[in-house]
Amino acid sequence: STDVFISLSQRANMANSWGADYFIGIHNNVASSSATGFETFVYNGGVSQKTKQFQNAVHDAIAKSIGIRDRGKKSANFAVLRQTKMPAVLIEYAFISNANDEKILINEVDKLAELTCDGVLDAIGGTIKAKPSKPKKEASKPKKTTNKGKVKYPLPNGVYSRRAHGNRSLNAVKQ
Repeated sequence: STDVFISLSQRANMANSWGADYFIGIHNNVASSSATGFETFVYNGGVSQKTKQFQNAVHDAIAKSIGIRDRGKKSANFAVLRQTKMPAVLIEYAFISNANDEKILINEVDKLAELTCDGVLDAIGGTIKAKPSKPKKEASKPKKTTNKGKVKYPLPNGVYSRRAHGNRSLNAVKQ
């Protein structure tokens, strides 16, 4: 595979072109070895109430169980937050430059993902029927499923009600 850097503006443009409902930037912070903690950001210009609610839900879900200092809900002029057309939040999970924080980033990836998903579900409304006890192996081919008459297309990068949206997202991930 090829590791290709996608610029911050390109990331925002991709989300805008997909018609994404929400945007989450996931990052590891870095500073001195004594810096510690978790924080979230939204754009420091005018943001919608929906953006503020999104940040509150995601931040609160992570902060209650991450096990490190809560550095707060912040705002900044970051390109991915400024250039996206949907509610957007940037998560700085922990400091990779701090040995204790780094352990969380290395050993608790699944926990961070679950906490983030819990926050998203709180923001948009919804529930998870049951959390899997172990990660499932990737299926060889996506299969169509139905849910009360609605067709869903599970792909390695999410579940989509419109296959075209899922394919565009999947192709972007593969690039």
